This record gives sequence, C-alpha cells and structure tokens, in this order.
Amino acid sequence: MISKPAQAYLEAEGIRALRVEYPQSVFNSCCEASNFEPEVKRGQPDHPENYKSYQAGPVTIFLHRSIRLSDRGDWEIGLFRFLGYKKLVFSGFRPI
Repeated sequence: MISKPAQAYLEAEGIRALRVEYPQSVFNSCCEASNFEPEVKRGQPDHPENYKSYQAGPVTIFLHRSIRLSDRGDWEIGLFRFLGYKKLVFSGFRPI
C-alpha cells in the first residue's frame, strides 16, 4: 500500500492521514493539458462519505470512491523525487 521511501517520508514529516483525490482536468491558457492521475494530498477529506478508508500502519489513507483501480486490485502510494523536490504519487489505477 505504501512504498518504503514514501513511508520514511511520511514518518519524517509526521503525516498520519492521506487522501487520494479523484483526477481533475487542468487547462493551460495557451494549449490544452490534462491531468488524469489521482492526486495524493495530506490530511483527511472534507466529505469522508465519498472515500474508502484503509489503514497502513500509523497512516490512514482515504481513497476517493470514484477512482477506478486496476484489474489486479493492487495499488500503492510512492514517493517521486527530483532535485530535492518530493511528491507523493498514486499508482494502480485505471485511466479514464
């Protein structure tokens, strides 16, 4: 459910709750760009009834009910790193 690098990051930051948001379309002013990947955010959702909750050690993960998981059913929260930038990412979903 949570990769080892992501788990270490969550522990270092003291994060106890994550929510995986349904993908939103994003448009630029000059050309069209879309973001169809679920977004991992810190904290609990405002409307928990729209989420399924999972416990991964000390971390509660709230997964939006509209996210379609892969046929295998396995998903993971990982850590993307680039030049000191760190971002939690979600894998194991089916694109729209």
